[in-house]
Amino acid sequence: MKNSQLNGMLIVDKPKGWTSHDVVAKLRNTLSLKKIGHGGTLDPEATGLLIILLGTFTKKSEQILGLDKSYTIDFILGRSTTTGDEEGETIEALEKTDETLQQITQKDLGAALESLRGKIAQQVPWFSAIKVDGKKLYQYARGKSPEELNNLDTQIERPVREIEIKRLEIERFEQGTDESYPKGALIVDCSSGTYTRVLVEDLGKALHVPAYQTDLRRMRIGDFTLDQALEEKDFESIESILSRVIIRDDF
Repeated sequence: MKNSQLNGMLIVDKPKGWTSHDVVAKLRNTLSLKKIGHGGTLDPEATGLLIILLGTFTKKSEQILGLDKSYTIDFILGRSTTTGDEEGETIEALEKTDETLQQITQKDLGAALESLRGKIAQQVPWFSAIKVDGKKLYQYARGKSPEELNNLDTQIERPVREIEIKRLEIERFEQGTDESYPKGALIVDCSSGTYTRVLVEDLGKALHVPAYQTDLRRMRIGDFTLDQALEEKDFESIESILSRVIIRDDF
């Protein structure tokens, strides 16, 4: 079969620092394939499962986008940022010696997670591609200070979505000290459209402290996992790529 007639899906473990488009462009070049896309983006600093769609399977992106997802989320308590992750400007930062912060235990964390399970409402963050009045939210927010973003919130109504958190567990937690903020990692199974940065911020609100996401890894989309994923070292190997093409009749 010629590569130009290649149809199917690839599971990729997206490297840190790559955009989803970077991965598509690299594989397009290796395969000399025009019809290639992806089934849901990952932020450049996130890693993990990215589904690449080949040939006629590029028409199935909406089906892929609607699938549930699983992540591991690293977070820090005690600071919040404009973007909800490490890239943004600081909105609020507590002293590491703050009593409220240091007293947060794993038991407290577990109790706070209770309010975030099930069907919950999430306000779409400023740094997202959702459009309001024909313009993406991040285009309104880019370059704005925390104070300016507050002012924007009085002028532009960001959408609120209902999402479902089907599983939310603590993977690890380290209590704060005089030298370090409390930090940990969560495992989450969630519906499509969930913003993990907002989930971390809402966790902070439940604990009455600021919080932000420090790392994100996507582990699953639907029933696709990283077990058969292509890694960066495979991106230039036609043989490796072709051996991993998946064709599913249910998509």
